[in-house]
Amino acid sequence: MGSYTFVDNDEDIEITNLDGLKDFLEKAKTMREYEHTLSYVELKNDVLSFEGMSDRKIISYWYDDTLVFLRDIALFIEGTVKLCFETDEEFAKLIFEEGECKIELAQLKFTEYSLNELTSGKLPMNDYIKKQHLLKNI
Repeated sequence: MGSYTFVDNDEDIEITNLDGLKDFLEKAKTMREYEHTLSYVELKNDVLSFEGMSDRKIISYWYDDTLVFLRDIALFIEGTVKLCFETDEEFAKLIFEEGECKIELAQLKFTEYSLNELTSGKLPMNDYIKKQHLLKNI
């Protein structure tokens, strides 16, 4: 269940500690807590990309290992990464600021309405249906 995520924008990421980030990514290769999440990022030519988060069910399932990784990499970067569902109806923003990561979720929320609540007045009803309503209420 759930939708796949794709990275809509990660161009806003600024590396605040390049040497620290390189060291972290190198050491993370040998640490079990990052074995599933290290592939979320790629550092190439001193630019960090989050494209590895695409094609995964990240927004649907905020697993602990993902949250640990985002918390830890936040020490080295600042900026925003926008993640979208495959349907574009929902998205998340990863906000890296002052050594922390916050997640802003834009979620589709369902609300139930009667049909009359969705119109400016009463919906027209033909005589046959009026009679059926009356019979139902007897």
